[in-house]
Amino acid sequence: MTTIVAVVAAGEMGCSIGERLSRQDARVLTSLAHRSAATVERAKRVGMIDADDDEIAAADFILSIVPPKDAVALAQRFQGPLQRSAKKAVYVDCNAVSVDTIGKPSVAT
Repeated sequence: MTTIVAVVAAGEMGCSIGERLSRQDARVLTSLAHRSAATVERAKRVGMIDADDDEIAAADFILSIVPPKDAVALAQRFQGPLQRSAKKAVYVDCNAVSVDTIGKPSVAT
């Protein structure tokens, strides 16, 4: 059974990870909507497949690889598609975020 991994977004880092996953026989999806011609060409060259948000939400894993300032907006973008999907993907936030973004951990006393 082929593992389906969505890599969002297909920037330099995302394409590098997508290429490694493709070499391991994963089916690698990404969203190429509103991306530059150079990004589209790079993603396709490394074996990434253009997909819409609902197709991405049906993947086995979704890797969020965007600038930290875009991480929350991306997670919110996929909230609806993930809720609609019969298959429950594992959403992995691979972004460097600050403690202020994720909230401060609470310590039980």
